[in-house]
Amino acid sequence: MVCDTLVYVAQTAAAPNCTFSRITSDVSEDGNIGTFTVELFLNGARASEEDALNDFIKKNNYPYKSSLYIDQNGQVYRLWGYSANEKDAPFIMMNLKNYDQFLVTDEFVKKFFTRESSIDPTADSSS
Repeated sequence: MVCDTLVYVAQTAAAPNCTFSRITSDVSEDGNIGTFTVELFLNGARASEEDALNDFIKKNNYPYKSSLYIDQNGQVYRLWGYSANEKDAPFIMMNLKNYDQFLVTDEFVKKFFTRESSIDPTADSSS
């Protein structure tokens, strides 16, 4: 409940200027102290995970960042970031409607986020 309230307050306060918010929490072992961190990304700001994805792309020449992935329920996702600490699924995919994030594997990215295999919103539809 506290976390939901913090999210609501953060989004309401920064809504016109905020593209993304993230809340993390940590509770002490005895449960007496809770620490909540609220991160707000102002329009045009990038998170460290986004910069890490750009660095990964420069070094490896993949994935194709403009690609979109549409799941079986019609939800649209884009590749948002990269976390080297997540060995099994280091890529971060973001839902464009509600900004939920999911970790995905390198195999998933190679299957759906390449020029050849995915939807490109910047492609010329007349060809």
